[in-house]
Amino acid sequence: MAPPRTNTTEDRRTQILQAAMACFARQGYHRTTMDDIVHESGLSKGSLYWYFKSKKDLFLAIIDAWISDINRTLQELSQMEEMTWTDRLRRAAELIAMDIAKQRDFASLTMEFWAEMQQDEQVRERLVRIYNETLDVLQRFIAAGIKAGEFRPIDPRAAAAVLIAAFDGMMLQWSMMPDQIKWPDLGQSIVDIIIHGLERRKGHDG
Repeated sequence: MAPPRTNTTEDRRTQILQAAMACFARQGYHRTTMDDIVHESGLSKGSLYWYFKSKKDLFLAIIDAWISDINRTLQELSQMEEMTWTDRLRRAAELIAMDIAKQRDFASLTMEFWAEMQQDEQVRERLVRIYNETLDVLQRFIAAGIKAGEFRPIDPRAAAAVLIAAFDGMMLQWSMMPDQIKWPDLGQSIVDIIIHGLERRKGHDG
């Protein structure tokens, strides 16, 4: 069923992105046509091309929207001074995992991103840029926890990379075995394991 028609520019853009996500996840990026997205969205072809000039523009916009949401969540949590850094990291994982759970198509779509990255330099550059943006935000999170004495003194960028890799790895497994991967509880388990490795322990850390 096509999504409901909306009036605002932002709602219309979101409607198109959601339709494109569904098509890319179901059919793959290369097999999807702009006509498929028009049909899925319930909009006219003119409306679609008003917002996005090509299929690649849509593909890149989906990548940007997904990572922007994650980074915005992390930035907001970084300002919550009433919470410990440990609790902020746990809350970030919970919110991200809940978002993943609501978008079952995203596991397949993530595979499309990674596959297309091998063939298209523009897609690769976009993914590298947004990966580094997320890495920077998480690095600041962990560095602040180290400074506050909550985490032991380790390389915060390496720890941030491990956390991202854990989520990416579970996305890969989710795409292969969707019935065996249970979000959002899994996201909390990932962070529990990471935090256990980060936590300062009496008698072991200086």
